[in-house]
Amino acid sequence: MLFSASEELDVICNQIAWLERYTYELDCLSQQPTPEFSGDLEQIINATAPHFFYMTRNLLVYIIYMGIAKLLDPPEQGKGAMKKNNLTLERIVISFTSVGSPQRASAEQLLLKVKDMFSPGLEARNKILAHTDYNCSMDYNNGIIKMNIDQDTIGSIIVKLRLIIEEVAPVNTLPTILPKDDKHWLGARDFIDRLRPTVTS
Repeated sequence: MLFSASEELDVICNQIAWLERYTYELDCLSQQPTPEFSGDLEQIINATAPHFFYMTRNLLVYIIYMGIAKLLDPPEQGKGAMKKNNLTLERIVISFTSVGSPQRASAEQLLLKVKDMFSPGLEARNKILAHTDYNCSMDYNNGIIKMNIDQDTIGSIIVKLRLIIEEVAPVNTLPTILPKDDKHWLGARDFIDRLRPTVTS
């Protein structure tokens, strides 16, 4: 089945929007949270459901890493009859720009920078998250440290993913309201606020 470039763009925009949301939720639950949580977040977490929050943090990291990695995959993988198409950022760049255009050159340069910034995350996806590499699994604690990317860098990567879309397709369906400013989203911030009186009163 064939889909239009604009339909493909909508799917990619949706994936980036969710990455922005997941990253904001992780920021709200991190040990160095956004300013509105600094101070009592760990107290609330430890007094209510520390294992649940620990698991939630890990699941958010997993889904963020996997989501970024999928967007950075090549547009095609395999050979001959085994060739598979991937819906990736590179496919969007190719679809919405012409060969040799300044927009394509700029987007490709930014995409290379993002891939470089996320290279430990790609290794984590390939060796731990999507596949169980024997050596990495047996030496998990030492291996995972090398593949860890700090939250500021993850945030910067996701900002750059948005910039690539805005560069090649100024008319897009990326949300105009960032998660931290979305008053209709009831996420971790609201959950913590409702737990706060039960712990700090």
